[in-house]
Amino acid sequence: MAVVFAAFGPRPSPAGAVVVYASSRGGDQLLAARLTLGGHPLALRAGAVPAAPDTVKVAESSLAPGRYRLLVAGRPEHEVAVQGGLVTPVLLDVESGQVANGGVYVGGADYGLGLNELAGKLTPLPEFSLHDQAGGPLNRQSLAGHDVVIAAFHTTCQETCPLFTGVLFKLRQQAPNAMLVEVTTDPLNDSSAALAAYRAQVGADWTFATGSPEELSAFWYPFGVQLSASDSHTSVMALVDSHGFLRATYTGSPDLGGDLPGALRSQLSPAGQQLLAGHGQGWGTPQVLDQLRTIAGLGLPAGPSGAAAPDFSLASTDGSRDGLAQYRGRPVLINFWSATCPPCRAEMPLIQQESQREPGLVVLLVDSIDSASAAHQFLDSIHLVRPALLDQDGHVAASYRVAALPTTVFVRPDGTEEGRWPGALTQAVLASHVAAIEGR
Repeated sequence: MAVVFAAFGPRPSPAGAVVVYASSRGGDQLLAARLTLGGHPLALRAGAVPAAPDTVKVAESSLAPGRYRLLVAGRPEHEVAVQGGLVTPVLLDVESGQVANGGVYVGGADYGLGLNELAGKLTPLPEFSLHDQAGGPLNRQSLAGHDVVIAAFHTTCQETCPLFTGVLFKLRQQAPNAMLVEVTTDPLNDSSAALAAYRAQVGADWTFATGSPEELSAFWYPFGVQLSASDSHTSVMALVDSHGFLRATYTGSPDLGGDLPGALRSQLSPAGQQLLAGHGQGWGTPQVLDQLRTIAGLGLPAGPSGAAAPDFSLASTDGSRDGLAQYRGRPVLINFWSATCPPCRAEMPLIQQESQREPGLVVLLVDSIDSASAAHQFLDSIHLVRPALLDQDGHVAASYRVAALPTTVFVRPDGTEEGRWPGALTQAVLASHVAAIEGR
């Protein structure tokens, strides 16, 4: 009699794959690039690279499940998670024959974001040339690979600027990987030496930047910020993702809960003390942190799904009134925006196109910052016939807990919120939420 003994062990997990694609803004050539995955070189196929959203496959590798380091020559390190039996896509942004600074997108969500960015559906931070408190250069390339918070300020401001710096102190503790930059609006007084002295005085460890009046005017122009040494200057905080694209802006004074380091508190005038004691424009460190997590994770933060959307009625730029209640029974998209917000301007044509594709969708554009004439002028400039609703005292934005612009809220036909998206919309995010509120 024959006896057969068989040993059974755990079945090995199937391999996964990493597939590397390349795309570009307007068509390019991949000349040469060195890529290392998990410590092993991976050859990239050189050749023509199409304009986004088209791509070309330039490399592929089969790997056991696990986490691997991805290095592209001269670029920050990335981590690639490989799952058995699945494909992890990597997208390379090719510019002038090479992989661009900040031009590596890893994973499905990041890959989709990259295609939207390269196809011009998100607003890049324009090229700029400034210098920091030590006199060193600061430009768009300096920010690549970092999620960046940029704040407008000047060293002699006694109202909102110390509050903005207070937000950055809290961010330094709670989001240590974010890059923090304060850029002056007062080039005549804020030299590199003045910035270095201010930095030491308040105990900050992040970057302060200045430049010539022409350089600073060019930097702040996309944000609608005018150069000024007065306390009434425009207050803006902007978030830029690690690929160099503007994702959200905050305006007005933040809510710090009355908490401010002593060195900053001593700078405040009576008007500044009053701002510190108040609740500002309804945003503060928690809201900026939420947005940073959204940018870093490229995911949709949980919204108040199922809650009733607050009703409102507002005057519009065409002289009529409009609001939410009259559209009960229809899906509604509410977009909080401003003409001075670059991500808002970038996403507006996308919203217009979606409303044309989905005629049953109601779109309400709520502007809490601009005058009627400024809002109307902007909508005219992009040939948008839809009027804007004017929330000039900000009560509607406050009722929807809007902390950053743009923010889009999606409302079901029964009047409940399906979800929301803080920051510039992408086609994928927009289509997904519209389908949900339309019951598709």
